[in-house]
Amino acid sequence: MKKIKLTIGLLLLSLAVVLPGGVVNAAYNSVPFDAAATVVLTGPEPDITLTISGGAGQAVEAMVVNTGNVTVTLVRSGANASSITFTSADKFTLGNDGGFATTCGASTSSTTLTRVLASGDGTTTVVLSPSRTVCDAGSSGGGGGGGSTATTTTTTTPTTTTTPTTPTTTPTTTPTTPTTTPTTPTTTPTTTTPTALVAIPAVPANPTTTQIQAAIVAILNNINYLRTQLAILIATEQPGSKDVPPHCRGIVFSNALKVGSTGNEVKCLQALLNQDSGTKIASLGVGSPGNETTLFGSLTKAAVVKFQQKYASSILTPLGLTFGTGTVGPSTRAKLNQLLGK
Repeated sequence: MKKIKLTIGLLLLSLAVVLPGGVVNAAYNSVPFDAAATVVLTGPEPDITLTISGGAGQAVEAMVVNTGNVTVTLVRSGANASSITFTSADKFTLGNDGGFATTCGASTSSTTLTRVLASGDGTTTVVLSPSRTVCDAGSSGGGGGGGSTATTTTTTTPTTTTTPTTPTTTPTTTPTTPTTTPTTPTTTPTTTTPTALVAIPAVPANPTTTQIQAAIVAILNNINYLRTQLAILIATEQPGSKDVPPHCRGIVFSNALKVGSTGNEVKCLQALLNQDSGTKIASLGVGSPGNETTLFGSLTKAAVVKFQQKYASSILTPLGLTFGTGTVGPSTRAKLNQLLGK
């Protein structure tokens, strides 16, 4: 199957590029060639490569690249007229149906297609059909001399334009060379958890940078230390993730409990205390895990004191106490209910 390659180089952004079978046209001289462009027609070997001269005055109304030829629409409006020059570095004969001659030089051949002013306003369509015959440097061929002839179709109505067809774009895949972007290794500073509060050095009225930095380091150390201690306290006072003991289902602590008290709240209290090894009532026998009773005795009191000491900040401190009482009062009940999720 024949292929057509159209290579356009160094054109202005306003230049429309047409792939095979496509049409470029719009307003007057809508296809300018401000820079050189190359058209390659691929058919029987060898290829035909044509260069379109770029520069002032190089523009046409429309251009269609076909398999073996190029159709160019030239236009004239008042004192302005289209003009385009094709050059063959292989000195091929640049035949056309517009009667425009091929100029054969020592190393190239060329032809200039133009809408001559004498023919009036309107458009002219010229089909450029290059042959693979090398021209004779001593003669010129391809028709007669740079103007329109009887074979040129001229439309004298200025408003007539070439009806555009929908360009068929054949996507091409350009292989890309993978590039490796060097990365700069980053060093993540390690943060050491402070183990104690440190003294903050005094900063004079006119401190140096070193003095300010030393004070900042000390302050940040103390802030991080206090944050760590606060997190520990919060974790300690949060309700545990253990399940609510079976004895505590449906229980809400609402009564004052002390030695001698009885009831289901006492049994729930013992079950809760037994969940923590630090407040366990007993390891074996009466009051041990699985052997809770409904009687508040001395072992239960001792375990309540340990519980109150553990949560002193929320049970004892608000009351101005520093040691547990062993009596389940309002602040102790509030903590117990919190552990039950109440």
